[in-house]
Amino acid sequence: MKKKTYSAIEHFEKYLAQNRNRFRMGIKITEQGKDSLGLIYPGFIAKIRPFLLQRGSFVEMVVYVYHKGEAWDGLISFEIEIKMSRAGEYYCGLCKDKPRICYRSAEELIEAHCFEEFRKWSNRNIRKTNCLALYGKISGGSTAARIIRPGRTKLPVSDKETVIPLAGKQ
Repeated sequence: MKKKTYSAIEHFEKYLAQNRNRFRMGIKITEQGKDSLGLIYPGFIAKIRPFLLQRGSFVEMVVYVYHKGEAWDGLISFEIEIKMSRAGEYYCGLCKDKPRICYRSAEELIEAHCFEEFRKWSNRNIRKTNCLALYGKISGGSTAARIIRPGRTKLPVSDKETVIPLAGKQ
């Protein structure tokens, strides 16, 4: 009998079903593939799009910004390479922690190291009072984006920069 391969996609669906209320702004799955999952924050601008991607033992939760039909920038990425120690414990092969932080299962590793960190980031940053600052122009070379807090962050002043409130229509 062939051993079932770990699926971070299936795991996130179960995690979300149990933890949806812990995402203050709400979160919804919009698209699903074999190795990917697309998400949105309902009630917030659709320019900010989280994705969960899996390639073998490599798992990444990344939050992209799309503007004018283009991928503008990645806001943050939580990456894991699932490894198993000789003792049968799971750890992240990308981390350089000493001593190594180990978990009893791949599920525990992914939840602690990726899903929970993504949830905390979302709760801190995806707020109706925050704005999305876009820098640069697609035709003019590099672009960047970041979430800013009006009144606490200097707002962009150049014509190459745009500020958009996060609360908005999809």
